[in-house]
Amino acid sequence: MKKDLTNVDIYAVVQELQGEVLNGILDKAFLLDSQGGKELILKVHVPEEGAKEIAIGIGTYKYITLTEYEREKPKNPPSFAMLLRKYLKNTRIVNVEQHNFDRIVKITFQWKESIYKLIVELFGEGNVILLDSEDRIILPLKMERWSSREILPKEIYRYPPQRDLTPFNLEHSYEIFKGKFREDRNKGVECVRIISRIFGLAGIYAEEICHIAGVDKKTVDPSEEEIEKLYRGCMEFFNRMFQDRKPHIVLEDGDYIDVSPVELVKYRDYEKRYYERFINAVDDYFSR
Repeated sequence: MKKDLTNVDIYAVVQELQGEVLNGILDKAFLLDSQGGKELILKVHVPEEGAKEIAIGIGTYKYITLTEYEREKPKNPPSFAMLLRKYLKNTRIVNVEQHNFDRIVKITFQWKESIYKLIVELFGEGNVILLDSEDRIILPLKMERWSSREILPKEIYRYPPQRDLTPFNLEHSYEIFKGKFREDRNKGVECVRIISRIFGLAGIYAEEICHIAGVDKKTVDPSEEEIEKLYRGCMEFFNRMFQDRKPHIVLEDGDYIDVSPVELVKYRDYEKRYYERFINAVDDYFSR
């Protein structure tokens, strides 16, 4: 059963959120205990559309979506929710973006000349971090330390190390793509794992690329011809992600086991429930 949104999923969610919450004005923030973790609810008022709620899951389940399901809100909000209300109440959402095809979403709020950014990290155990206009951390939901960065109040926020290849620069980067298969660390490694490493893809999407390319996913040290096929397979898969979405939940014996914005060969024979929008599929999947 899928517990986290992948970078492919997040790309689809963010595109849809942009059309739903831009210019929305934040009313309240709630922080709930939920499913072995926390769920942050941002209630926004979108002009001419009314109230909408953004749900952000952190912990066992990591996701971001609009939700149509009612949650029981605490009467006494935790300190993090109160701090978000203090800084963000009546601010306007001016941008929602995915950072560098990573599992990171940045929501930018503005009121007059004041700008704040809410960083949603949907990897590891997940985190939500409020920044000021200079990217200095006001407060994170969880304080964390790594060798390369620290998530602590008053520190400048730094993104995790980034990949040099994404779906957005791949078209003119075949030589870089090919070079990844020749790196020492990738010698003797199955091509499906290399594809996953290059783009930070979940295994199921890397397997789909191998299937599209017609290259056995367990191939090691592929020939140049096989690398070219994998490159074209990546281009075709990402083009499907951009232009040919079919949002759905995958079911097995009546239970939800996955949610995806695109069709996958792995689930060819499974029961599926289709949706017009991916955010609705994500909402149903994680709310259940």
